Amino acid sequence: MDGTVKVWDCERLYTIVTNRSRLTCKVRKGGIKALTMIENSHCVASASDSGTQCSIHIFNIQHHREQTENYNVTRYTGVDTVKYLDKEDGAVVDMMHYESNKMSVVMYGTASGNIHAWDLRMKSLKRESFVLNNGARAGLLTSMIVDPSRNWMMVGTDEGVYTIWDLRFHLPVRSFRHPNGHGICKLLHY
Repeated sequence: MDGTVKVWDCERLYTIVTNRSRLTCKVRKGGIKALTMIENSHCVASASDSGTQCSIHIFNIQHHREQTENYNVTRYTGVDTVKYLDKEDGAVVDMMHYESNKMSVVMYGTASGNIHAWDLRMKSLKRESFVLNNGARAGLLTSMIVDPSRNWMMVGTDEGVYTIWDLRFHLPVRSFRHPNGHGICKLLHY
């Protein structure tokens, strides 16, 4: 937990086998707790924490392509901060990004059970699109996932409770417990 984000060039792994990252960038505070790619861009969002304060850092990866004798090479030159947000709501436990025709949303869940949605197209950094409270009775939020149509979201907790949220009306639709009572580590699309 050294507070760095490393950028690896997957294309380069196929052509020139290399075992080092192409770029390393340091975040502002604490260790990285969650990381997500911003769809349709060269941006990354990272979440770090220092005690009760969480920081969301969105940065653009600077790069350019060069033509060599045999192939194209992408050079990574640094990062530019796009947006930065500090919140007093506990550590970030999971984070994701999704795009719809109206919004570009970074959604993150905190240890206090809140799910925050931050529309990147909004001018004001302090105003969030919405905040959902998953409640402490369900347990510590561990994972969340949004369906491909962006209409509902499911969150999972360490107590094995799944909660389905309607994102259109910001309401919990249904909660149920894992049949064996096992905690949820990660939710994935099938």
